[in-house]
Amino acid sequence: MPVARPAAERLPTRLAWRAALPLLRTHTAVLREVTGSDARSLSLAMSTPEVRQYLPVGPTTEEQFARFIRWARNERRGGRYICFAVAPHSHSCAAGLFQLWPVEPGFGTAEMGFALDEALWGTGIFIDCATAIIDFAVDTLGVRRLEFRSAVTNARGTAALLKLGAVPEGTLRRCFPCPAGLVDHTMWSILIDDWRRRRTRGPRCA
Repeated sequence: MPVARPAAERLPTRLAWRAALPLLRTHTAVLREVTGSDARSLSLAMSTPEVRQYLPVGPTTEEQFARFIRWARNERRGGRYICFAVAPHSHSCAAGLFQLWPVEPGFGTAEMGFALDEALWGTGIFIDCATAIIDFAVDTLGVRRLEFRSAVTNARGTAALLKLGAVPEGTLRRCFPCPAGLVDHTMWSILIDDWRRRRTRGPRCA
């Protein structure tokens, strides 16, 4: 008598993430589902003034991150939001987040947000992990257009998105409140065809 396959294995590829996010292994880190045990390390990594300067209002304490993680996992099960924790190979604790959410139903157009521990800035981990996340978005979610926002005064964020191959499309005036104030944001995008051409030109940056 054949053994029934687990429910997650029976799901079509583009829906299996709603049951559980896959592990994405890169040169520098493992990207995995955010879990309750990440609350403390994320509160330490994400609450410094340097990291929070351009982020929207969000969790900072361990308790607040615990509530956020429960919310994120529930939203993932509902197909409305995806949150990967960044666990650098140097240590197993979460030291950053990559987030995806649909702009239109079904993730045809989606937006990506990210934040990393200041200690990881300039190490190459952003490009490495962002590449894996975009591959996941295109190949698994079926994203054809991926959007990003960055404060126009955020020189580091601008440089990172340019290196990733994102294209600036316009300015969103006084976009949303953050510790830096109501600042203008640049809207960026990556289209699926541009991404695939870029990925065929050479190996992933580390």
